[in-house]
Amino acid sequence: MTYNNQKLSLLDWVVLVGFASYYVLPSVSAKVGILQIIFISIVYILISTQFKVSKEVVRYFAIFVIIGLLYALLVDAADISSAASTLFLKKFYSKFYQLFMMFFPLYLLNIVRLRATNRQKNILIIMSFLLILYVEMTTRTALEINANVTRSWGNYSDELRSLNIGHYGFVYSIPVVIALMLIAFFKCRSVLIKLTIVALIVTQMSFLLIAQYTLAVFAAIIGMLLLLMIHYSGSKKIVIMCLVMICLLPLVPSLIKLAADAVPSESMSIRLYEVYSLFMTGDGSGYNLSGRMELYGKSIIAFLRSPIWGNRSLDFYGHATFLVIPAMLGLLGAIPFYYAYFHSYKRTKESLGENGQQFMPIFAVLLFVGFTNPIDAALPLMFVTWFLAPLVIEQLSGGNSYAEWRLENETVEN
Repeated sequence: MTYNNQKLSLLDWVVLVGFASYYVLPSVSAKVGILQIIFISIVYILISTQFKVSKEVVRYFAIFVIIGLLYALLVDAADISSAASTLFLKKFYSKFYQLFMMFFPLYLLNIVRLRATNRQKNILIIMSFLLILYVEMTTRTALEINANVTRSWGNYSDELRSLNIGHYGFVYSIPVVIALMLIAFFKCRSVLIKLTIVALIVTQMSFLLIAQYTLAVFAAIIGMLLLLMIHYSGSKKIVIMCLVMICLLPLVPSLIKLAADAVPSESMSIRLYEVYSLFMTGDGSGYNLSGRMELYGKSIIAFLRSPIWGNRSLDFYGHATFLVIPAMLGLLGAIPFYYAYFHSYKRTKESLGENGQQFMPIFAVLLFVGFTNPIDAALPLMFVTWFLAPLVIEQLSGGNSYAEWRLENETVEN
């Protein structure tokens, strides 16, 4: 595709605003069916490229089709729901939809980078953060009434969706939002703005604690620590690493216990005490942590039992997308699946030029969440990771990295 100094068209605006709402607002995603959203996406790709689709888009599409077919052929999933008439098509469309929607934000990002002015990009960034803030506010209100509302994603009712109450996919997007705030903290020079960002980070961390997502809290901490390592260099990095090793690590159990004593949610307190026990005695037993570890182990064993074809049926739910896919589909499905993720990371990182390192903690958060939780349908997480994060990093760095990277690639190809 070649666009020179174009502005976003009315169609582009409608699609970008519509998909941002679809990914973030549960009330919008609930109103659009699987086949409808796939059809809209494909039609937009064809129109926006003037029916000259790039090889990379075709490659991704082929990967999604292959994994969808493997899922339909190799996996028993009689309880799956979809708009298709036969079980085979139901399984295919459900998996194809999940994969397609995981990576479609990359295409939207490409459109924005190629066509939008800096002002338009900033408008899209602000709009996206406002949508996230709105869902967080509605979810906080619901949590005050029902402390477990965000954890009921298995029984996520139409009523919860209509009220725009976020579920696990939204909660797990917040660690990425926190990482982006820390990047903004390092980039800005105003003390007032820095203090505002710190306050916002504290607010986001409190939301994760209120929502009772222990691993989301750790995901946020991982992202922030990695950003600190990247931001500081030379002797400063050595000093920080020493401080972390000497001071912070020994304090981790005490901080976890302090949080467990202070958090208002009994359920969250129990989870934190399980982690505290794991640090202090190596004992991770408990209704949550030990259960997770057992499921992760079962997924690995299932993969080793049938590493090529996977297992047609599993008598457990692995609770971790990056482990369940190999267990279900073997190497036949795992190789293209992992290729899509790591190729996307590589391309995104390279396109950010010298600022590409800042995307590494974002991807690390995604990997951590994917290895500990099911993220197949975590639409807000995918939107924030593949669309919002690269766009924010690029804009905070001056907005020229993608244009320079694209020029270099075109020069090499020619």
